[in-house]
Amino acid sequence: MSSTTPTRLTLRISFNPFTRTCNFRPPNGNNLAECASRLVQQALSFEFPAHPEFNADDVRLGRKYIELAYTEVLRALRDPEGRKTTEKEVRKQIRPLLEPLRLAQVTEQNTVTLREWHDRFDGQEAQHGGPVTVGKLRAWMDEPKRMGLPVDLQDLIILVYAAQSNRSFRDAYGPADATVGRLRDEWRLQVDGSLTASEQVVFLVPSNCCKGAQFANLADGTCGSSTRRAYGQ
Repeated sequence: MSSTTPTRLTLRISFNPFTRTCNFRPPNGNNLAECASRLVQQALSFEFPAHPEFNADDVRLGRKYIELAYTEVLRALRDPEGRKTTEKEVRKQIRPLLEPLRLAQVTEQNTVTLREWHDRFDGQEAQHGGPVTVGKLRAWMDEPKRMGLPVDLQDLIILVYAAQSNRSFRDAYGPADATVGRLRDEWRLQVDGSLTASEQVVFLVPSNCCKGAQFANLADGTCGSSTRRAYGQ
């Protein structure tokens, strides 16, 4: 009867990523699901290195929460100091969204707006030139590193920037109805109070007649007598 020698096995763990610049680390977790989740997080962090670090337990990315956050930021922007007293329950819902996106700080009492995106986009405009469009702003979000934001969050950032920089949205026919989830890449963001040459011709209004919301509401007679004089009324 021949004796057999037990074979000794050595466990070897290796990862073979699709690119040599991505170095995955063996994930630690209590179970397979946790390990898989952390491995996916590593892959996403490599693909979108500038993605905000949301707290998965607290953040809510449904459109109603995004619209709530936008409403609170707009109200804060109306204050000369850029702050608004916010109810506790609302703060709980918007803080996990606004702070990682660097749109506002939500303190124990107030929503305080930030200007990081305003300065960043203005710098990009100075570098690349105009006109500024929704599509350009989306592209600039991923420079110099990709963020990989969902479209609704991109819209939130763009809408806040428009409010901070006193811009309105224009399509090929005039003012556009800009809301979360409805921004189109070809829309222009025009500084309120400035009309293009074609718009001055169409409306027959001097460039210094109406500003901002006044121009957007020409059809409602906001500019009143100046518009009527242009048509000889």
